[in-house]
Amino acid sequence: MDRRAALAFGGALLAYPSFVVAQAKAEPRWRIGHLSTARLTSSGDCASGGGSGFGDAMKGLGYVVNRDYVSVHRCADGRRERLPDQARLLVDAKVDLIVGWGNDPIAAAQRATDRIPIVMVFGPDPVALGWARSFARPGGNLTGMTWEMEVGATFGNKFLDLIRETFPSARRIGFIEQPNPLLENTYRPKYVEVARSLGLEVHYPIIKNAAAIEAVFRQLRETGTDVLIIADDLLLQANTKTMMELVAKEQFPAIIWGGGNIFARSPGALLYYGANTDDQPRRAAILVDKILKGAKPGDLPIERPVKFDLVVDLRVARTLSLKIPQSVLLRATKVIE
Repeated sequence: MDRRAALAFGGALLAYPSFVVAQAKAEPRWRIGHLSTARLTSSGDCASGGGSGFGDAMKGLGYVVNRDYVSVHRCADGRRERLPDQARLLVDAKVDLIVGWGNDPIAAAQRATDRIPIVMVFGPDPVALGWARSFARPGGNLTGMTWEMEVGATFGNKFLDLIRETFPSARRIGFIEQPNPLLENTYRPKYVEVARSLGLEVHYPIIKNAAAIEAVFRQLRETGTDVLIIADDLLLQANTKTMMELVAKEQFPAIIWGGGNIFARSPGALLYYGANTDDQPRRAAILVDKILKGAKPGDLPIERPVKFDLVVDLRVARTLSLKIPQSVLLRATKVIE
């Protein structure tokens, strides 16, 4: 070994302890858990854990992934019954915080822990479900965003107003969604009540599995359904092609309830309406930042949607020989010609 090599080797040995310390200091401080119903990829990873909006917002707040925090994703691969186990895995992984993406993941996280902070994204009404004392001061370990728009009004109420405006002669509404006790016990009674005040009847056909979809569509047509609402849930996501083909076959004016970006993967509906799917992940990152800096989730107000998307597909309107009111077109965030 020549002199320079020996000096280099000795220098490396001398530097080794400080190098180890530096590496230890470089370990990310935070572990942020994400719980969703996302599908698994071929490699066994979650297909999404909240999209790029959350990560971009964290970066904008000064956080660098794998330097300041690591993301721990757990997803149900489209199977709601797997969520409790996935939530417990996050608790066992000792994450510092859980971001729940949607009604069922949030419910699973809430049941799994009353200690780890939970940030809701696209969540149900936590006050009606007993998860929070109030929107202004939730208490406990949960905060975040919900579909609730304002005191005394829900996202669904505004949605019904849009239906009445778009289809003034409509009387019977069919609402297709995956059976969900969270919605059946909170939103549905209010939704039916408001619909009745607007002269609308809302019917919820029961779809227990994919094999029943075609029969339900036929039943809706035979019972005189004027407008069809389809929730953007696991039922639609797993059966998009079948359901949208039936929408076209039965000539239903269909509205997808969930978010304006859905039209790209579920084409064929007349309208798409919902809270902006980019805004809530960004706002979730702001709440995560506050919690990581010491704020208690129970002291952070639960936020309501502030941005909504309304997409109108005029191609479908022409196929159905429908004229969309100008007032609706002026409110649209996107019109497909």
